[in-house]
Amino acid sequence: MSALERARRLLDAPPPPHMPGQLAVDEPPTPPRHHPERRPHMNIRADIAHLLREGLSDREIAARLHTCAKTTVAPTRRALGLPAARSGPKPLSVEELFHARTEQAGDGHLRWTGWRNNRGVPGVRTHDGTTTAYRVAFRIRWGREPEGNVRPGCDYPECVAPEHVEDRPMRERYRALLDAVLSPTP
Repeated sequence: MSALERARRLLDAPPPPHMPGQLAVDEPPTPPRHHPERRPHMNIRADIAHLLREGLSDREIAARLHTCAKTTVAPTRRALGLPAARSGPKPLSVEELFHARTEQAGDGHLRWTGWRNNRGVPGVRTHDGTTTAYRVAFRIRWGREPEGNVRPGCDYPECVAPEHVEDRPMRERYRALLDAVLSPTP
């Protein structure tokens, strides 16, 4: 008997009798314990919710925030009613990550809304490691790697506007110019 004949016989055979513990074809399913739109109350971490809404996977979020994907991130995803993240490459460059984590603060200043290191310095995390938001802003504005520490040159605290950040040589030049202007002439 060929495989095709065996398959036809299986399809033509009557269904097996109803077994205890199985649902018969005409039985309605048991209703869920909770209404599908009502989820049990849980405290939702804002940082996890933010990353979930950005489309990161549970594992990526768990790795970034040093938490558990199964016991912390996945329940948060379910509580927010978000679908599982799509797999595949995330095409965000460091510059795109930078702009996604800033907001206008008036007068050309930018306020950092993203991750900060343990000293409170604005930072950007990538698969290559971490860097400060100031260094990213400097590269955006000047197209080169900064020398020394990069700091905001304006009076807005922790401003990350690319036009407002300065590296060490720039600060030294500005200081020398200021000294020349303010020093008394002999």
